[in-house]
Amino acid sequence: MKLLRTVHPIGQGTFISERFIGADETDLAVVVYDCGSNNTTILKREISSSFGNIKEIDILFISHFDSDHVNGVRELLKNTKIKTVVVPLIDKKNRWFYLYQLGNERDVLLNPLDYFKAEKIIEVRPVSTNDVPTSNPNQRQESLRIDGIPPGNHTYSSGTAFSLNGLPRWSYRPYNFDESTRIAALESVLQNLKIDKKCLNDPAYIEGHYRKINDAYKKVCSDGANKSSLIVYSGPLYWECSIKTYMGCACTDCCTKAKHSSMDTFLTTDLLPQTICEKRIRAACLYLGDTDLNQMNSTTKMDILTDLCQYLSGVKDNIGTIQLPHHGARRNYNQKLPSSFPNAKIYFVSFGSSNIYGHPSNAIIGQLLAQGLQVVRVCNQRQTAFIEIIY
Repeated sequence: MKLLRTVHPIGQGTFISERFIGADETDLAVVVYDCGSNNTTILKREISSSFGNIKEIDILFISHFDSDHVNGVRELLKNTKIKTVVVPLIDKKNRWFYLYQLGNERDVLLNPLDYFKAEKIIEVRPVSTNDVPTSNPNQRQESLRIDGIPPGNHTYSSGTAFSLNGLPRWSYRPYNFDESTRIAALESVLQNLKIDKKCLNDPAYIEGHYRKINDAYKKVCSDGANKSSLIVYSGPLYWECSIKTYMGCACTDCCTKAKHSSMDTFLTTDLLPQTICEKRIRAACLYLGDTDLNQMNSTTKMDILTDLCQYLSGVKDNIGTIQLPHHGARRNYNQKLPSSFPNAKIYFVSFGSSNIYGHPSNAIIGQLLAQGLQVVRVCNQRQTAFIEIIY
């Protein structure tokens, strides 16, 4: 069996897949983390190219509800059935915070079973002090077989380890960091502007008060509504697991080319330079979505990165690959990230090559390279796809 992990080149957004492939080259399981982009044309092309023959997705993780992370789901559903969707639990009284920005995709929050056409929806509760595991890494956490969960809506604690039938040693651990602080701030601004938050699911009301609502969101959420996201650990269930990983990346003149140049194997074509890198790294990946790693957790009073290290204490040494949060935005990066996960040698970032936000931050990329780490940039050009093959 092997795992094919792909960061798809869809521009400003996120679309990541993991395919577990058997000896006969058939799919044993397929897992997706986010499916959205500001460039829907490129996104549709990539879905058609990569998922044309895939008929079933076992788990779809949605990090948060920005359109550039969810607006490809309808396209994905045209030829593919989604069995289970895992999303952050949003308290009903706080859903107004997201409805304004979702536009035509509001049903992702209001009617998730219908929107995703899934057998089951798993909502992950915000982290609490009760979710912090023992600091003893030798204590094993058993996984919950997601196949055994009955159809319908279900709620689980952050940090629950889910596994798939036939893959007992591989787990997915989602963590939901809520946005209570920013929600409270936005609510206060809207009240001062005499905007009724209960009407933010009414398109007519939004149209009539668009300027005031937009100004309020810009004031409190200048970089988008979601500084928090569903963080997902994908990797071996137990801390002692170690798997040999082969990493293949096709790159042009991005910052990774200098790092690749010291590798042993090179493949070239008439169209673009390519590099196949083979190295032994840890097999697990940490998906960070649009998380602000500096944000204070309202429950524990520590920054999210510090909390995360505690929650993952039993498995964090398995992590060899990490997604840079929020498309490499400077404000979302925490300087302690590399030292917090010392076995992580590869960082990747997904962004639009013509985005207006300055993503990714070259200062962050430079810092990581200076520490001897590998940075892979994935944009809207097909040759920038990032693929890891884990045996």
